[in-house]
Amino acid sequence: MKHTIKNKMLAAAVLAAAVLFLLRAPDAAAGAADALRLCGTAVIPSMLPFLVITAYMQNAGVLSGSGRASAWFCRHVFRQPAAALYIWSMSMIGGFPIGAKMTASALRGGELTENQARRLAAFCIGGGPAFIVNTVGGCFLGSRKAGWILLSACCLAQFAAGFLTRFFAKQEPAPRPIPKLQNRSGALTRSVGEAGGILLSVCCWVLVFGALSRIVAGSALPQEAKLWLTMVLEVTNGCAAAAKRFPVPILAFLLSFGGFSVHAQILPFLEEIGLPYRRFFAVRVCGASLAAVITAGLLRVFPCETQTFAGAVEAIPRASAVSPPASVCFLLMFALMILELAARAKVWYDIKE
Repeated sequence: MKHTIKNKMLAAAVLAAAVLFLLRAPDAAAGAADALRLCGTAVIPSMLPFLVITAYMQNAGVLSGSGRASAWFCRHVFRQPAAALYIWSMSMIGGFPIGAKMTASALRGGELTENQARRLAAFCIGGGPAFIVNTVGGCFLGSRKAGWILLSACCLAQFAAGFLTRFFAKQEPAPRPIPKLQNRSGALTRSVGEAGGILLSVCCWVLVFGALSRIVAGSALPQEAKLWLTMVLEVTNGCAAAAKRFPVPILAFLLSFGGFSVHAQILPFLEEIGLPYRRFFAVRVCGASLAAVITAGLLRVFPCETQTFAGAVEAIPRASAVSPPASVCFLLMFALMILELAARAKVWYDIKE
């Protein structure tokens, strides 16, 4: 009975959304066009190298050689295998969907048990330094120092959430990683294909929520209701709107929560891992609240001036805003491509001989 009611409610919501998009087609088209520009100038350049590198690390079996220090740290802090530290670190550096994507891949490869993957996916989510420091701090708040404070608060909150998940660990056999093939010549090709598929899904969700945000902005709802809907729907527009009206800890809450656009991006990975969305949502709200509290405390220790009530803020890509981690990943990606081409050439010459 409950399943039938849920299906009817879902069908009604989808029908209502379709009618809304048809009635407000010009607003939806304008919002999708803005989101498409955002994908071309920010989403794709910042995410693609990290997606390729992380996929290559897992396809080539690089994560299986973790050191003793990381194994000791993960076992005593997170009660996780050694690969969890690398996944958490890359989720904090690379951006929102990378942690869930890597967790699902590690579960698929036998590097994590189901319980470990569910606990890891609950807190491996972050905006990344390029977005938080440059876009939110430098562009929206006019202070890169505020951006570093936000990044530190989000990382500390996620670390605390990871520590708390250790109390939900179960006694279960150690994971047995599936052996990787020794021939790594095709790992980069597979990694680029996987990264492209994930990035296409992310951009589609950005377009959908960009159109929805523009429809909300042009609706007849009260101004406060439109503001809060914009803030929780999509994290970029939400932070831009919050920077004009609210103190910095509210931005920390939004960055740690992620917004429903980010939740939709990682939902397929959560389903593969087996983590119910209601549990993920509860952890995100708790982690976001903790991030806001930590930000308030850091601002007392490291006060900084921000353009909180600036009239109009626009994120304009500049050469000085290039992320150093993204540049390093681009160089690593090109190096891996050269090595792969060299390996293929060697195999071809061996066959000819």
